[in-house]
Amino acid sequence: MLRDILRALGDLRSPAMWGVALKAVALTLALLAGAFALAGWALGIGSDLSLTLPWIGPVGVGGGVTGVLWALAALALSAFLMAPVAALFIGFLLDDVVDAVEARDYPALAPAPGVPMLRQMAASLNLLGLMLAANAFGLIVWLLAPPVAPLLFIALNGWLIGREYFETVALRRMDAASARRLRRAHRLAAFGLGVGVALVMSVPLLGLLAPLLGVAAATHLYHRVA
Repeated sequence: MLRDILRALGDLRSPAMWGVALKAVALTLALLAGAFALAGWALGIGSDLSLTLPWIGPVGVGGGVTGVLWALAALALSAFLMAPVAALFIGFLLDDVVDAVEARDYPALAPAPGVPMLRQMAASLNLLGLMLAANAFGLIVWLLAPPVAPLLFIALNGWLIGREYFETVALRRMDAASARRLRRAHRLAAFGLGVGVALVMSVPLLGLLAPLLGVAAATHLYHRVA
C-alpha cells in the first residue's frame, strides 16, 4: 500500500497529471466560491441587518460586519468541503488520471475500454454524498467526544476512498462483479491506501490534491494485484 502511494507521488510530477490537477482545483474553487456567493446573496449578507436579542432588544449589524463574518464562515466551511468537492471533479476526470499513470508506468498495456461517463458521474456523486455524510457524522462525534473524532474521520474516509477508487479504476478493465471481488480479496490494502489518502486530505489546501493522489495510487494497487 505504501509503495503504491509513493509511486503515485512520483506520478504527480507528470505534466499530464498537473493538467488534471489544475482543472480539478480550479473547478473546486469556482464551485465553492459561487455557492457561498449565492448563499450570501440569498441570506442578504452585505446589507445592514437588525437582530432582536433577549434582554437587550434590537441591535443593528452593519453590512461590512456581516460580510466579514460570512467570509470567515465560508473559509471555515471550505476547509471542510474542499476535499470532497475535489474528489467529485477528480471522479469526472478519472480516465485522464488513470491514462496518464498507465502511459507513464505501464506503457505495454492495451488501451482500456474505460468507464461510461454516466457511471463515472454516478460513482463520483455517490462518493461525494458518502464523504459529506461521514464527515458530518464525524463533526457530531467531535462535539461529543473530541479525542475520537480524528480517528473516526480517517477510518471512515479511508474506507470510502479505498473502496470507491479501487473499484472505479478496476471497472475500466473488468466488470462490476469482478472489480468488487478483487477489492474484497485485497480489502486491507485498499483500506490502507484510503487511510493514507485521508491523512493527506486532512491537511488544509494539500487536501485538494488528495483525490488525485488516491486515483493514481489505486491504479498502481489494481495493476499490482489484478
